[in-house]
Amino acid sequence: MSATSLPLLRRWTRNVQERGRRLCLSAISWELDSGGVDRLQSETRRQRDANDRRFLLGEQRVDRLPAALQYEFGQPNQEALLSVPDAVAGAVAAAFGAGERRYLHAPGDSVDVLQLPGPQP
Repeated sequence: MSATSLPLLRRWTRNVQERGRRLCLSAISWELDSGGVDRLQSETRRQRDANDRRFLLGEQRVDRLPAALQYEFGQPNQEALLSVPDAVAGAVAAAFGAGERRYLHAPGDSVDVLQLPGPQP
């Protein structure tokens, strides 16, 4: 089993954060498709879950994501793997923000850091 984490590391306004989230989801669409992923679970953002659903449905309509992909939203206290992105985000933020590169060594080769151009605030 493998898990992919997409933490957003900057505090942006809501509109910019939503664009950043879509950019990250779009960037891994090909990985989800080529990796044969059939289920995507993300931490709930409550009212904003609808934004994610609309985006993912749009990606499916233009064949960037498999039509059979199921996506759902959950709570970290009910699904332990949903807390992994926060831990990874903390390690990456410490590595790139504070220069504490040692935190990137802990997970070894199990974490790939993709640096994407961020949306302009």
